[in-house]
Amino acid sequence: MVQKYVERRLPVISDPKEQQAVANYLFYLAMVPGFGENMLNRFLRSSSHGIHPTVDRIPKLQVPQVSIIYGEQDWMDIEGGIEACEQSRASGGVQVEVFQLQDAGHLMMLDNWRGFYSGIVTMCGETRVPPNYPSPTLVRTTRSTSIVLSIDVSLEERLEKAAQVTKY
Repeated sequence: MVQKYVERRLPVISDPKEQQAVANYLFYLAMVPGFGENMLNRFLRSSSHGIHPTVDRIPKLQVPQVSIIYGEQDWMDIEGGIEACEQSRASGGVQVEVFQLQDAGHLMMLDNWRGFYSGIVTMCGETRVPPNYPSPTLVRTTRSTSIVLSIDVSLEERLEKAAQVTKY
């Protein structure tokens, strides 16, 4: 059953050995007593909407920056991240950046691990990413009303453009 789930839900994993390793991981994870999933009822309503939505909490965070990354085919709606960015800009809150990773769903680290790596490294401030690692697209930032940078633009060019944008 788990093997079929991996084949259907994670088609990007085509190597039979990797499929089996992920299937084994998921199987044994399901066999241990629950921990995190038992907390979902404390955070979500029965409709799966948050009791205290993150979108309302992000602008109030006391940190220098929040970076959010969504997969291009993610089941989570990128509009939530964009709304958090807009709320933060309007309230003068934390700097927010919203990225989208091409060729990835919600499990970005499996669907497009090179792009996910590039995104995490970039969000942490690093500018040196291997050239064959695709960078996620910067969809929105609090630095400007609407910045949408192409995937075709190199990481260095995006960082240079982002540095030139004046902050509100």
